[in-house]
Amino acid sequence: MSSPKLVLLRERKPNPTDGADRALGLEEALGLHLESLYRTARVLTGSDPAAEDLVQEAALRACRGWDGLRSIPAVKTWLLRILHRTFLNLRRHDSRRPPIVDLDIDELLSHPLLSQGDWREPADGALGEDVAAALAALPAGFREAVWLVDVEELKLAEAAEVLELPLGTVASRVHRARRLLRESLAARAGERRC
Repeated sequence: MSSPKLVLLRERKPNPTDGADRALGLEEALGLHLESLYRTARVLTGSDPAAEDLVQEAALRACRGWDGLRSIPAVKTWLLRILHRTFLNLRRHDSRRPPIVDLDIDELLSHPLLSQGDWREPADGALGEDVAAALAALPAGFREAVWLVDVEELKLAEAAEVLELPLGTVASRVHRARRLLRESLAARAGERRC
């Protein structure tokens, strides 16, 4: 199993006062949290290509803001917050744009680059089909909160920071999302028995 590929773009030359370790720190941080960013982007966008684009855009924004990061231990929360803000900004921007006509999907899927590797499988295969379907059926706010807390294992306070919501709101959404997931999975299990 390989992880998603990310091409980092360097917009500026390193500042000699930054030190080489500062530049390496960003690449290491992105490498360490890339799978988490991709899985979260997949949940937010609902598709692999959109998730890849979202992670790439968030990585670019993280490059721009790396010098402003004060606390290295909070880097995962910081990266996830950038990802979430980028998603909201792109969604807002896309809502103002006319729809784009898709190309022939069979032709695209037969491309050799798309058939290589299994890096997309963990996002889909890590959860059972029933759990993934139940998660996808949740309202977006509930899905985001429960994903960050239960799958990405963030603390409620960290998830609240990522989502830019009060702690109580996130706790409530996680609780309600878990209840809805239990009900949905119980209903699916009942359908299979019949």
